[in-house]
Amino acid sequence: MPVAAFAGPVHVSHHPGTPSLRAVCRRPPRFSASAPVRRPENAPGDLYVDSSCIDCDTCKWLAPQIFHSSHGQSAVYNQPTTPDAQLIALQAAVACPTGSIRTTKPSRIARDARSSFPLAMPNTLESTTVPDVFYNGFASPDTFGGASWLVIQRGDDPCVIMFDCPRFFKPLSKAIKKMAEPLGGIRYLVLSHQDDVAGHAKWASELGAERVIHKRECNERQGTTACEVQLEDANFPYTLMEGVELIHVPGHTSGSIAMLHRGTQSLFTGDHIFYSQREDRLCGARYIMHSREELVKSVEKLVNIPFLHGWPGHGGHFHFSDEEDRITQITSAVKFMRDSWKPW
Repeated sequence: MPVAAFAGPVHVSHHPGTPSLRAVCRRPPRFSASAPVRRPENAPGDLYVDSSCIDCDTCKWLAPQIFHSSHGQSAVYNQPTTPDAQLIALQAAVACPTGSIRTTKPSRIARDARSSFPLAMPNTLESTTVPDVFYNGFASPDTFGGASWLVIQRGDDPCVIMFDCPRFFKPLSKAIKKMAEPLGGIRYLVLSHQDDVAGHAKWASELGAERVIHKRECNERQGTTACEVQLEDANFPYTLMEGVELIHVPGHTSGSIAMLHRGTQSLFTGDHIFYSQREDRLCGARYIMHSREELVKSVEKLVNIPFLHGWPGHGGHFHFSDEEDRITQITSAVKFMRDSWKPW
């Protein structure tokens, strides 16, 4: 599978014979009534972020050496020049929930960027990828750019599990099914909480997946009352299958759940913890709908959860060198959250 390269640009135009980003990834609907324009905060050059950006962080964690925050939105601060950098920038453009990353010229690798998803993800502590973990890209504006993940469950009962939903896009669905079918297909769609469920019914129908969610996150408006598995507090920790456990992590919402995958030593965290570029450390959810104190407790319980790779719904993914490093960093995050953390 393609790998996130961590560096890079993109472009958009309508030259004959060369696909634009709009053509290859269906630019999502705009939030602004006025036509978006190039932000003046962008560095001079081909790649830019326009004024429709919602500052969801997707581009900044995918390509931190290209994008940063400036005055409440993302901007390009380093124009990429290498092929790898150009590819990762195009991947960020495809992943962008609002189609806000643009270029002034057409790209001959636009389709390559689109077809690179699901994307194998790197371990930032090493020059390797984390085996069997993939980012789906195609973030949805309805989840504020929330990340969706795939993880391969190997062993005697193999399958693939999807965690949270990307924007529905037929070519992505075909790519996911092509990857998953030799491995037993997509068996479960785990929904971390109500913010990141957009498109769940379509994805479950397309993939033949069983949806799993906390019952308190279900509602008629989002159609999640139809989810096949609805868990309650007494069910946790819940063994989804051998080596896969669901953990109740209330705080951001009352029914938020994370998923521990022992085979890859991965924790899919939803919105309760992430790596903050601004703070340069692990941090709890910025926006709290339920309880600050419960969120701190949910982060603290991760001290005893055996994982080395964290894959969040928003913000940067994070990695530990070993158990001691995990304990040290999570303990530090808990202290920060109790002493000086200022959520929204």
